[in-house]
Order: sequence, then structure tokens, then C-alpha cells
Amino acid sequence: MKQILLLLLKGAELWEISAFTDVFGWNQLCGENGCRLVTAGPEREVRLSFGHRMLVDLTWEQVEPSSYVALAIPGGFPRYGYFRACGERPLQMIRCFHQAGKPIAAVCTGSLLLAKAGILRGRRAVTYTSPDTFFRKELALSGAVVADGGFVEDENLITGDGPGAAGAVALALLSRCTSPENSERIKNLMRL
Repeated sequence: MKQILLLLLKGAELWEISAFTDVFGWNQLCGENGCRLVTAGPEREVRLSFGHRMLVDLTWEQVEPSSYVALAIPGGFPRYGYFRACGERPLQMIRCFHQAGKPIAAVCTGSLLLAKAGILRGRRAVTYTSPDTFFRKELALSGAVVADGGFVEDENLITGDGPGAAGAVALALLSRCTSPENSERIKNLMRL
């Protein structure tokens, strides 16, 4: 069984988390049932945006990146501590996945974690477009080629520009982990 790591930070957005859990959940029921999503956070209970909480399968310290075939990173709100609580451990995990050439999918401000991990130099990526374009500037400062559009794929990296792109990003990751035909089948079943 292929395992996909869903990396959660404090302040992560539930909508973006649910895109991954639902797409891979539908795959388990109706698709190529060879993938399992595993959640990991800084502690067993992660405080998400808007006051929500979620119990995760593992803490970051329990994760061995070599056990996973892909990495999924939902974005979150700085107001709820998304970047403050990041630390070095999730960045190390991102680098491990990248060095192994494994697919990495990030939604919204999750793309900025890829930038912070130093893996976007010369790579096309998107992030949330805030009214003051702060997030896009941060992405550019990392050396990324900032693209426009809902989501972008560049080699092993998949990035989405906001919550609305979360479903497409999750389906693109499913396609990489199973097959394009399977991803299309799940997309149709979910009416996405």
C-alpha cells in the first residue's frame, strides 16, 4: 500500500485538508485502492484555522519520509499561526521528499513552505494572491518563477493558488500516485 503524507501545520485550512482527505478517500472506495493518506502534525492534536482542531495519525517526529511516496501540504492562515509554528522539522521532510524526486503538492500558502525549504529556485509555482501580493513577492524572493493560474505542475512539484485549487491539486497528486485514468474517474465520481 502506497502511503501519502499529509503534513499539517498549526493554522492549516480545513477546506484544503479536506480536498486531500476526500480525493484519496474516494480513491480508497472507488478507485485503485492502493493509496493511504497519513496525517502528521507538530502534536497529536493540531489547532487549525477558524478554531477547528484535528487529531493526526503521527507527530512530525514519528515520520520517516522514506516510508511515503508523496507529500501533500495544505496552506493556512498566518493569523492562526501557520508560519510561526513551522520550525525546521517540516522543512527537512520537504527537502527529503524533493531530493528523492517524490511528488510534492502544496496548496495556497503551503507553497511558501516549499520556498522556505529552498526547493523552488528556478521552478514554476503559484501561491495565494493576496490584495497586497505579499505571498507572491515571498515566492519570487525564493527564486521561484511565479506563475499565474489555478495550479501549476513543474517536474515533481504541484502548487495551487488558493483554496479553490485544492481539489485540482489533490487530483493531480492522485494521478501521480496511481494513474491519470484513475484520477479522472475519481474526479467524475466526485463531480469536480
